[in-house]
Amino acid sequence: MNRKLTVSRVFRSSSESDTIGLGFSIGSALGVGDIVILVGDMGAGKTRLAKGIVSAAAQVSQDEVVSPSFSLINSYVGNLTVDHADLYRLSGSQPDELGIYDNLEEAAVIIEWGTPRETFDDWELQIAIVTGEDEHSRSIELTCASEGSWDKRLSGILTDLERFYR
Repeated sequence: MNRKLTVSRVFRSSSESDTIGLGFSIGSALGVGDIVILVGDMGAGKTRLAKGIVSAAAQVSQDEVVSPSFSLINSYVGNLTVDHADLYRLSGSQPDELGIYDNLEEAAVIIEWGTPRETFDDWELQIAIVTGEDEHSRSIELTCASEGSWDKRLSGILTDLERFYR
């Protein structure tokens, strides 16, 4: 059952390494059954953010994490199994037919080009990335169910990042 109340937090990134760093912090908190939906225009930084998330969660090198644009799903097995999907070239019911949610009892799922949502289950996190005034800055909005598991995790993540980037 989807929750009606949501909470959003905004992180401002001034570089690619800031974006990957946010991803790494999110990946460190990722667990089995979590779904992270990445939305944003072409070139906004979805794959950069995914690099950080997957490398932290699965304990793989950032260099190993590549966009699954043509394979549609890349699986990374490590401390946590992470399925990284790219839905850019899919439409209609094709994402459901791909089976991206079939492994949630054993893995987390990162979805690039996911459909933006307005309501969320406890384990869902939507990250909307918008390019800023210069080519490196981004406004990254993290949205989840109010009082859900991501709400609690995000508070800690963003507090830690604020200390780091001061």
